[in-house]
Amino acid sequence: MPALSNLERLGGPARTRVNTGIQGAVLARLAAEEIAALQTLLDEKSNAGRTPFQRIKEPPERATLTHLREWQAKLTWLLTLGDTDRLLAAVPPAKVAHFAAEATALDASDLGDVAPAKRYTLLLCLIHRARIQVRDELATMLIKRMSSIQPAAQAELVRRRE
Repeated sequence: MPALSNLERLGGPARTRVNTGIQGAVLARLAAEEIAALQTLLDEKSNAGRTPFQRIKEPPERATLTHLREWQAKLTWLLTLGDTDRLLAAVPPAKVAHFAAEATALDASDLGDVAPAKRYTLLLCLIHRARIQVRDELATMLIKRMSSIQPAAQAELVRRRE
C-alpha cells in the first residue's frame, strides 16, 4: 500500500483539474449582473463594518418567536441572491458541501483575493448550503414552538370536553 503522501501527490493534480473545471463551468453560467451581485456580498459593508458575506455565515439563534421571524427574513434575503439550483446544477452535492465549507473558513477579504471562478463558485455553494441550513433551522424552530404549545392546547381540549 503506498504512503498517504504519495497518494495525495498523485491525486492533487487530478483534483485541481476537476475543481477548476467545475469552477469554470459555474462562472460560464453566471451573467454579468449576477457576478456584480455576488461581488457586492464581499465589498459592501454595513454601519457595523460587516459584509453581507459575514451575515450568510451567522450561526442560528435560540428557537424563539423573535428569532423565527429573523430567520424567515434571512431566508427571504438568501433567496434574492440568485438561482443557485440552476448555477450549481452540474456540481455534485459533495463538492457543493466541500466548497461551502471552504468558503466558511475564509473571510471576505481572503475570498476577494481568490481567482474569480473559484470565488463565485465558493460564494454560490455557501449561499446554497446556507439556504438549506436556514430552512432546516426554521423547521426545527417551528417544531419546537409547536411542541411547547401542544401541552397547553391538549389541556384546553380536555377542559372543554369536560
